[in-house]
Amino acid sequence: MSRVARTVAAGLVVSLCWVVIAAPAGAKDRPVTGGKMTMSASSAIVELVTFLRGHGVTVTSTGPATLEHGVVTWPVVGGSMELPSMHGTMDLRGGLKFAEGNRVLRMRDYELSYHGDEAIFSALISGRYVSLHRIVVARMHDPDVHMSGDTGTMSGGLEITADWAGLINRLLDRHVLVAGADLGDCSATVHAA
Repeated sequence: MSRVARTVAAGLVVSLCWVVIAAPAGAKDRPVTGGKMTMSASSAIVELVTFLRGHGVTVTSTGPATLEHGVVTWPVVGGSMELPSMHGTMDLRGGLKFAEGNRVLRMRDYELSYHGDEAIFSALISGRYVSLHRIVVARMHDPDVHMSGDTGTMSGGLEITADWAGLINRLLDRHVLVAGADLGDCSATVHAA
């Protein structure tokens, strides 16, 4: 066997081993077809929203997302995940808008990504003083995950990231949020094809 053939064969063996390691037995990558995610704000966040409203900052939901009594609900509209682990990405529709006069911060196209023992909650942000980009809003460590057939549930507490705290602090021009603070409790129900 030539040196080139041995190199190609070795590369093929390494690639196949990686596929076997990366995709555990029984794992199936499936498209996400629907569901919903809710986030119940912590008491500190409810107080923050009350504080914001008292200082002229409005917080409203956009698109099909809803915000009522400190609970935000987003429909799950796509993504893909492995069954039965729920590892993957769930795409959410709708968002939130923070506004104070001509200072506006929009958050949309949220994603909930779950790999290993951590779920990451991110969103596209934009505003008059912020260029469009994706940030990690919060993290959920060791979420509680259950699968029943093609339906999965995930729940746990969300901790605010430094990026999101910094954006809100910049919007308000005052220090009101810190990284690691309790954002609230998350609960997602997701259906796969």
